[in-house]
Amino acid sequence: TSRGTPKMTTLATSSTGSSLARGSPTRKVSRTSRGSGAVTIIGSCGHPGTRPRTKKAAARIHLANGAREIVSFHSEPVRIVKESDLAKIDQAPVGPNRISVFTAHQMGGCRMGVDPARSVVDPRLRHHALENLFVIDGSVFPTSLGVNPMESIYALASWASDHVRAALT
Repeated sequence: TSRGTPKMTTLATSSTGSSLARGSPTRKVSRTSRGSGAVTIIGSCGHPGTRPRTKKAAARIHLANGAREIVSFHSEPVRIVKESDLAKIDQAPVGPNRISVFTAHQMGGCRMGVDPARSVVDPRLRHHALENLFVIDGSVFPTSLGVNPMESIYALASWASDHVRAALT
């Protein structure tokens, strides 16, 4: 920027945090006109009142640890520099294109099963329609594990390696 400290120079003292919201939104899976899959999520995770409370709790933790400024992912970011700024979170807009939402540890989408109408890969992780395609990652889980899936994916890959080797020899 032409005024003040350029944003890139603050990266050495910046951090990113997230909070976990759990719930059971309704998911609708369909095919697009081009044949690819589409997932529509209807509703939200958790009770609507928990989202601002969770955001404020995370902001309090950052303030207690010496954060000079906390910036939300809203389209018009909420800037928090002191405890009294936390009330701004309650007024921040939410809804389509009003706040950035992201996920970590994506899982699901290529469900494993014996029925090609209800799954993408068979129990040995081979794609039902593409003979030489194996899917060996978190996408074969039916849904998120709720925890970091690293060790589960490592175990799955180790187990699957024997099936892939046998199929290719």
